[in-house]
Amino acid sequence: MRHEKEELSAYLDDALTAPDRERIAAHLKDCAECRAELEALREVSRRIKALPRQPLPAGFLQRLEERRRAARAPDWAALWSPRGLAWSVCVVTIMFVVSESLRLRGPAPQDAAPSLPAAAPAALPSAPGRPISTE
Repeated sequence: MRHEKEELSAYLDDALTAPDRERIAAHLKDCAECRAELEALREVSRRIKALPRQPLPAGFLQRLEERRRAARAPDWAALWSPRGLAWSVCVVTIMFVVSESLRLRGPAPQDAAPSLPAAAPAALPSAPGRPISTE
């Protein structure tokens, strides 16, 4: 029997799709081990909810939002740093060397169009009453 312990927290939080929720509920009917695990999660949730609420420190949410924005924003200043410029020059140089070597080398022999054998001349129809030559 496959246990569903990884999804029990989502089941408890009502964060599953309807089919997944039904699958977990059916599994819980037959699995005492998962029922015990679910009950342990419920107990942890009850104990956490029973803890006294503490106010957030002043400015906490503003600092949190600033950190989130900073993490999402691209760091354009790093591109213009000496290390960023050195990496950019390296990448451009490698691209230039590779493209020039490919251009100067020309097409590879396997890339060239294959030569086809000469086709036999097609027989022309002869005049009525004369046999057709197959030579």
